[in-house]
Amino acid sequence: MPLVSVIMPSFNHARYLEDAVRSILGQTEPDLELLIVDDASTDNSRELTGRLAKEDERIRPLYRDVNGGISPARNDGLRAAQGEYLALADADDIWLPHKLEKQLNLLSSFPGADIAYSDSRIIDGEGRETGALFSDRFPIPGNGTGNLLNTLSVRNFINVQTGLVRRSVIKEENYFDPDFRWAEDWLFWLRLARTSQFVYSPEPLGLYRVHGGNSDARISAPERYRDRCRVYLEALHNADVLPRRVISEMFYHLGVSLSRIKESEKEAKCFNDYSAKRSYFYALQHNPFNWRAAARLILSYAGT
Repeated sequence: MPLVSVIMPSFNHARYLEDAVRSILGQTEPDLELLIVDDASTDNSRELTGRLAKEDERIRPLYRDVNGGISPARNDGLRAAQGEYLALADADDIWLPHKLEKQLNLLSSFPGADIAYSDSRIIDGEGRETGALFSDRFPIPGNGTGNLLNTLSVRNFINVQTGLVRRSVIKEENYFDPDFRWAEDWLFWLRLARTSQFVYSPEPLGLYRVHGGNSDARISAPERYRDRCRVYLEALHNADVLPRRVISEMFYHLGVSLSRIKESEKEAKCFNDYSAKRSYFYALQHNPFNWRAAARLILSYAGT
C-alpha cells in the first residue's frame, strides 16, 4: 500500500501532462501512486498516459468513456486510491520536488491537523514565471492554520493542487459534488473544514499554470456565479456554529452573485425564495454595520 495516493484528472491536457506527471514521479518522497483519470480526452492524452504508465509502475491510469467533468473524475480517483494520504494534482500544474516530503513533515509537526496546503508560484501557458503568487490573488487568512471554517464559508483561498489530506477524514459525503463545474474545490474544502484542522506552508511548493485552457476559461460567468450561490446556500444551511458577522458576509456575497445572474429567469428559479435584495437585507439583519450590504440594498431600491 503506498503512503500517498495522488489523484490527477486530465482532459485534453496532452500539452502539459508529461511535465505534470514527471514532477510528481520526481518527488523526494517516492512512496506514492499516481492515479491519472482521463476524462474521455479527444487529444493524444490517453496514448501519452499509457506510455508513461509503462515507464513507471506507480502510475495507475483510469479511463472514463464519457466526459463528466472534473468532479466525477476526481471522485473516481478518490474511490480507487489506496494511500494513507490523498493528494490532489492538476494535469497542467507542476509540483516542486520537495512538495510531498515537506507537507508530510508539516502534518507530523501538527498532529491535530488533517490537511496541509501551501502557496504556489504562478506560471503562464509556456511555463514562464509571472512573478506572482497564488496568495497574491487569494490572500491567506491570518497564518492560514487551524480552524478555517469561518473564512472558507465566505471565500476560497486554497490552491487545490497543494492539498494533502489524511485519508481517514474523507468520507464519501465529502467527495466532490458532481453537479459543480466550478468552485467544486471550494465546496470540498468547506465540507472538510467542518470537522478538520488545516496547516499552511507559506513556502511555494507548486507552480500554478494560468492559460486559456483553464477550466475557468471554459465556463460562462453566469455558470460560475450560479455555483458560487450554491456554495453559499449550502454553507448557510450549516451556519448554526458561525458568528453573525460571518453569516452577514455570506448573505452579502450571495446577493452579489445573485445580482450577476438576475438576467436569466431560469437561473433565478434555481434559488427559490432568495433574491439579491433579500440577501442584502438578511446581511444587515445579522450585522447592521455591514456597510457594503447597506449600499447594495439602497442601490437595489433605487433600481440601479
